[in-house]
Amino acid sequence: MLALDDLLKRGFDGPVFDLGCGTGILSIAYARATRLPVIGGDIDAPSVDFANAAARANGVGPLVDAVEAMGFQHNTIREQAPFGLVMANVLAGPLISLAPDMRRFTRGGGPGVGSHVILSGLLRHQSRAVEATYRGQGFCVVQRYPIGEWMTLLLGR
Repeated sequence: MLALDDLLKRGFDGPVFDLGCGTGILSIAYARATRLPVIGGDIDAPSVDFANAAARANGVGPLVDAVEAMGFQHNTIREQAPFGLVMANVLAGPLISLAPDMRRFTRGGGPGVGSHVILSGLLRHQSRAVEATYRGQGFCVVQRYPIGEWMTLLLGR
């Protein structure tokens, strides 16, 4: 949420994808703050149902579209690409595996025209391997958000 808040203050262009949307909290926060649409994806069907229901309960149902998908593997998600922002609150291993697709489905071009990725769900000791993998895909670290044993990364491309 801190990374999203900082990014909203800096400004960026969509579209926006919440990868591993779970309960939908990041999708809901984005939609409430911007009144713009966001697509979410999760591998767990009950989580997708919950995210859509939570969006409706929080008054942003028409703006949040959560679908069952593994990573970017869904037509609705691919049709929205390239993304200006991907928020991914998943484990380090899947984040590393997703790095090539993260590059493939986000905009390149540098500050002001490129894209951003928020990676969370990382333990501090895992963040260096994730950073190195994403650097290899053309991303750079914009900011790190350490909280206790956890780390969130805001990356730019």
